[in-house]
Amino acid sequence: MAKTVKVAPGGLPIQGRNAAYIARNRAALVQAASEVFARIGPEATIEEIAAHAGVSVSTIYAHFPSKLDLFATFSREATTGWQTWVDARLSGIDDPLQRFVAIPRLLFRQKLTHPLYAEVARKNFPQMSRNRYELTTAMRAFATELLKAKILAFDHPQIRLENYAACIFSTYEKYVSDENFTEEECDISLEVALSLFNISPAQAKKLAHGELPDLTL
Repeated sequence: MAKTVKVAPGGLPIQGRNAAYIARNRAALVQAASEVFARIGPEATIEEIAAHAGVSVSTIYAHFPSKLDLFATFSREATTGWQTWVDARLSGIDDPLQRFVAIPRLLFRQKLTHPLYAEVARKNFPQMSRNRYELTTAMRAFATELLKAKILAFDHPQIRLENYAACIFSTYEKYVSDENFTEEECDISLEVALSLFNISPAQAKKLAHGELPDLTL
């Protein structure tokens, strides 16, 4: 019976210590690609990415079948990394509503905390929009938990959650694409969006403009 050999996405075999080597090379390529996507945008070529990474084009294709796959990999990993960063900051907030609003408010500080992510989003937003669902998953899930716990009370949850996610995502697009659109204006957009959950204007204002966790931790 033939032995089964695991392979990386591009077809490289993963065996023993080779797995760690492949993982490091792959991560380095994703990092190099993100820097090129941030500088050039979607017009960036595999040749430009390879030159920036200091590798051959064939090395990139050994790990990633296409430029689209390479970009999708960066997008997924950036979203996961950012969410892990957010979770660490939410751990110090006791009030569930404050934790809920902290998620989009931290997203609206991404140019300060994760400038490379924000610049890739600015230059490649149509491509990044494919990741909209993943980017807003935690917010929708949190609102659903608050509804079940009766901390929030609203009807037509699916419609309200979709509209809330759309508002947050469009504000994020404005934030990364318009250098004159401030974090404070993002908070005002959030304040308005919170009305979808029957949060009073006074409470929404307090929540959307309250103290944030330390961004430098």
